[in-house]
Amino acid sequence: MLEAAEEAGIARAILIGPLGMKEAELVDAEAKVEWRTLVLLMEQLSRVVDGDIERLRDVGARMIRTPSYRPFRRFAEAVVSVRRLYDIANRFVAPTNFPHLTLIGQFASDERMHLHAEIPSSHVSCATFFHLFEGSVTQLPALLGLPPAVLIESRVTPRTCDMVVALPRSRSLVART
Repeated sequence: MLEAAEEAGIARAILIGPLGMKEAELVDAEAKVEWRTLVLLMEQLSRVVDGDIERLRDVGARMIRTPSYRPFRRFAEAVVSVRRLYDIANRFVAPTNFPHLTLIGQFASDERMHLHAEIPSSHVSCATFFHLFEGSVTQLPALLGLPPAVLIESRVTPRTCDMVVALPRSRSLVART
């Protein structure tokens, strides 16, 4: 998130400084950032952008292009369809990064997906997380060189997010067969 925020013109110091956090602990690839710490950072980001949902989505969208997503981009190159990419992200990537998050994706068709995400009551709620998530979800097709998905509908609460996303058509021959 720090890389994406910087790309959006928001300095790390503005996010980290007021919280008294150490940057080295947050950017260590070997360290796991606790959910509560991540929520503090996301809420600080929300304050910095004055709660502007579109700016939060923009930061989330930029996350797909950051160096920390490089392994997932490499993996995605071998994936043959947009639907398969979302299926893998929902079943493996999200649970690895956010094991407490309930995530249910349903495909109404190859070009439309309904997604429900929920933060359990045992964890701190965070609507900002879901706005960043919306941006990331729409940008996943960029991993395949496709245009972004379109967020058709979204309802966000501090604990839940329900969205409908229009997916771009896959260009691969395998996806069309």
